[in-house]
Amino acid sequence: QGTFFEGKEQWLKGVNRVTWENFFLVCTEELDDISQRAAKMLIQYCLEIVEDVASRIRGPVAAAKLADAMKREFDEQYDNPIYQFQWAMRHDAVREAVTNAVLNRWGR
Repeated sequence: QGTFFEGKEQWLKGVNRVTWENFFLVCTEELDDISQRAAKMLIQYCLEIVEDVASRIRGPVAAAKLADAMKREFDEQYDNPIYQFQWAMRHDAVREAVTNAVLNRWGR
């Protein structure tokens, strides 16, 4: 899960950013076809989800508050952004990048 796919990505033709509608086109169940390009788009999408959740937190934001808020918003539905976030975080590179960004911005 830490290596990147290096073949042609016909399924990503025309995809410039991840949205909730095209998420599973970019982030498959197996995680074996995620290229560096796809990982970058997934990291950006995950950070957008984190920013959205953080914008609804009252008071100072911390990583622990974010985690609690995301747990409350989780719903095991394919179109749920938090579900998609957790799905993408299974990839080592995505998880490491997003975790580092959250800790750098909001601390523990």
